[in-house]
Amino acid sequence: MTRTRETLAQFAESDKTAEFIASPFEDADIQGVFDFALTSPPYFDVEVYAGDDTSTSRYRGFDAWVQGFYLPMLRKVADHLRPGCVFALQVGSQSYTLATTAIDNARQCGFDVLEKRNAGMNNSLQQTPEETAEAVLILQKR
Repeated sequence: MTRTRETLAQFAESDKTAEFIASPFEDADIQGVFDFALTSPPYFDVEVYAGDDTSTSRYRGFDAWVQGFYLPMLRKVADHLRPGCVFALQVGSQSYTLATTAIDNARQCGFDVLEKRNAGMNNSLQQTPEETAEAVLILQKR
């Protein structure tokens, strides 16, 4: 964590702090409000992480994962962003409709969708078409 703080320190004002919470995000006790949020969450079972607390271990099946992790993550971020602030959500949709799912649910989670940007991470080995390639959704808290 010290290395992460040192790396990011050059991009923040000196009085800013960061806290790292080792917990599944949907269970984490987040305090305060923030001006910006950025994440690249797991892509359901496309990225499999070790541990019993990972979202793919906790939620079996895509629909259960969306209801148990993905939508609660969107709502929790919205709950802790100041109105008018932005959440940059990087997702891939090669195997699952993560971008579409976020866009379709953004409003009920407290966001307006400002933009969908190509993240420039198309998989040339698998010839990933642009519509399913990595995207960054720019969501603004209402």
